[in-house]
Amino acid sequence: VDSKMFREAGIVAPVSVMGIVDMSVKDPKLDLVADISHVSANMFYPVLDNVLSDLDGVIGGDVQVGGSLSKPDISATIKIDQGHVGLKPTGVEYAFSNVIEVENSMLLFNGFQLKDFDGNVAEVNGVVDLFSPDGVSLRLDLATENIKVLDIQNTNNPYYGTIYATISGSVSGELDNLAVAARVRPNKGSTIAVPLSDKRQVRYHEFITFVSEDES
Repeated sequence: VDSKMFREAGIVAPVSVMGIVDMSVKDPKLDLVADISHVSANMFYPVLDNVLSDLDGVIGGDVQVGGSLSKPDISATIKIDQGHVGLKPTGVEYAFSNVIEVENSMLLFNGFQLKDFDGNVAEVNGVVDLFSPDGVSLRLDLATENIKVLDIQNTNNPYYGTIYATISGSVSGELDNLAVAARVRPNKGSTIAVPLSDKRQVRYHEFITFVSEDES
């Protein structure tokens, strides 16, 4: 195989692939090297669109692909420049420019930094498994002294407002069934509103429970 692809409307984005695909067996064997230059991160958006409102950036690096067609083994060093991601559940957007290592088809985050648009920084460490039996799964730890974690201004939402927080926590599981465990302290500049329509909701409203002084 020796191919080169050019796409991204108006932008030259070459991906050069060289190597061998062994078609003599039922599950073709792969031994490929790809040289990626100026590919948009947006190409991965369809895989993550249930949790992301936006994904952009410029990707470059060398990728080695072994294993078989049904179970590829991917290793790489990928650099992302001018990265930008938006999270649907929280409405927050982050910028990033980092290096991601790929080993055994798993994305390794080591000191990966996310910045909100106020310049606050969070550090992410952990693994995203692209080919786990249940689909894409992740095990990520996040730590920050202060970063924006909520930015929803639509008053028709069950809750809305802006929250800045100190966080030490983790996210794990499949994309459609994530478990979050964290210690969170809201910081200066945080406001949140939870519209209530009747007395029952004053005491029970989704994830928030109000208690009186003698119960605390």
